[in-house]
Amino acid sequence: MANRLKTKAFILFLALLPASARCITIEECYRLARDNFPLTAQYGIIEKIGEYSFSNACRSYLPQLSFLAQATLQNEVSDFPEEMRALYKKVGIEMEGLSKDQYKVMLQLNQKIWDGGSTKAQKAQIAAETEVNRLRVEKEADAVRERVNQVYFGMLVLQAQLQRAENLRSLLLANKKTVDSQVKNGVALPSDAELIQVEIVSLEQKIVKIEMAAGAYRHVLGLLIGKELSEREPIERPSPAPVEEECLRTELKLFDAQIRQQNALRGSIRADNLPHLDFFVQGYYGRPGFNLFNDMMYDDFSWNAIGGIRLQWNISALYTRSNLLGKIDLAQESIGNDRALFEWNIAQQKTEKESNIAEMAEVSRRDVEIVGLRTSIRQASESQYKNGVVTINELLRNINNESDAQLAAQLHELELLKNGYDLKLTMNW
Repeated sequence: MANRLKTKAFILFLALLPASARCITIEECYRLARDNFPLTAQYGIIEKIGEYSFSNACRSYLPQLSFLAQATLQNEVSDFPEEMRALYKKVGIEMEGLSKDQYKVMLQLNQKIWDGGSTKAQKAQIAAETEVNRLRVEKEADAVRERVNQVYFGMLVLQAQLQRAENLRSLLLANKKTVDSQVKNGVALPSDAELIQVEIVSLEQKIVKIEMAAGAYRHVLGLLIGKELSEREPIERPSPAPVEEECLRTELKLFDAQIRQQNALRGSIRADNLPHLDFFVQGYYGRPGFNLFNDMMYDDFSWNAIGGIRLQWNISALYTRSNLLGKIDLAQESIGNDRALFEWNIAQQKTEKESNIAEMAEVSRRDVEIVGLRTSIRQASESQYKNGVVTINELLRNINNESDAQLAAQLHELELLKNGYDLKLTMNW
């Protein structure tokens, strides 16, 4: 009894609800489910990684300072011939020669002048990789909308079943009064009242099951959107989805981003094959210094410095250039094949869903006629029962047939709606 009162109150609440009252819409559920998707947090991480990498690439033109300290021992060093030593010795000059143990503490500054476009190519690679990673997460987040579709329209189906069951119960109760009167006047058998009471009890049992299923669906939808839904929050029946002709799926954007990523890699390979120009300054304290003759005489530690411009060209990178560019061409061809397959699948799905929509539209059009006929038959049966022309079983059958036709009509309408939204998700997630 408590469940019946609860159901009646909920149906009455829906019937009397003002048009301006707050309803849960499917578009709102799409948005909340996407925001609540666990991988959404990856967006911030991906962007931050991209910012760090981009910042590091921008700093490649900053002066590079390096420190070196070394001590070495060698088996041979530069020295004067023995004859020159003897000659110097005659004039009183003692040539010590270079020491085999040598020491150096050095500080070097490198300033990049031109890197062949490597920094620009690296920035392009970072931007492309960040976009690819972001779109991969977006693709996963978009997929949750399909689950929202299933749960949302499942709730609408249960809502229609609940409303139809309550309407049927009201109709059975009204007919039960007629049967009770007939039994009381001796026109009908007591078993007639029992048969219609069995129908009412069985229907109430179904109502309980529908309510439990609706509660479970409501809980699942709440988990998807990250919001607890109360039983008093109605689910809005959406308007027909607009027709989507152009495919705007995230996967297509991902394919384009992957092509750009490969182009950025191509630019990096080309830049690596160009010469690099640097300015450098080097200073060190140690022995030997740049003045070898002075070191041969005195073998002292000294300060030394050198600066200039350096041109470097890694010609050996040309060995693998053609193979690396060939791999990029094959990768882009593979991406193109994946895109073609994806578009082919989308075209197949679009055709199938459009066919389903056309079929359900025709079925729904026929439902209007079927429901009208079933209602006329049920009304005639009620009059015939009062006059003793038909039995209670025939009356109950016609009541149930009318209810089934009405429910089927509502379910067909909901299926038509769902097919429209399925097509919308197929073409434009």
